[in-house]
Amino acid sequence: MAVLHAYFDESGTNAGAVVLSVAAYFGTEDQWKRFESKWCGPLGSGEFHAKDCSHLFSPLSAAMEVSEITGVLCTIATEDFRNCANAQFKSTLGNAYAVCTFACAMAVCDVAREKGIGKVSFVLEHGQPNLVFVKTVLESMLDVENTCVAAVESAGKSQFAKLHPADFTSHVASSYDRGWLQHLVERCNLKHCHITSDTLGDVSQQVKTLINHARDARRAERRNR
Repeated sequence: MAVLHAYFDESGTNAGAVVLSVAAYFGTEDQWKRFESKWCGPLGSGEFHAKDCSHLFSPLSAAMEVSEITGVLCTIATEDFRNCANAQFKSTLGNAYAVCTFACAMAVCDVAREKGIGKVSFVLEHGQPNLVFVKTVLESMLDVENTCVAAVESAGKSQFAKLHPADFTSHVASSYDRGWLQHLVERCNLKHCHITSDTLGDVSQQVKTLINHARDARRAERRNR
């Protein structure tokens, strides 16, 4: 059975940022090969960081479109999260980055189920304070029935060009680049979910259910050994 490969990156985690964004682009191995064959030429031997590479947005988006990889984007206003997330919330679900990452992961798994694809391999861009927590939660779902997690690892953008679409997407979302964001939605298979103060409770409950399911499954597995 085919495995989807999903690559995550974030923007807006710096002090003073108004919107935090987490994006994930995912596809089959063949789709990612098409992406890299189209993108490696324009990229050359240099590194890509979206905030410094606007001149590469056009060829990057073209590679994303041609390869037909799919993206999900979750955003949340930092003020909304600060006003709604108390200490107990954060101790259970982590910070705004963690909540948006879990929401993206659930969306990717939903697509995998819809397409009849069994599992998803997750690669998270490293560097975030809550990265270890997010990885631990996702890793707890490995081989758990009715979850889609096949593997979890972290890496830097210099190691994986496949992280560049998520870096690009999260950057244009957090920097309010409406033109490019609209282009990605219309041309590059991007679905955008903005978490508001009204919907944060629903999203957090879905994440809690996911975490509890994995925890209960692990406990049952240990009892049955």
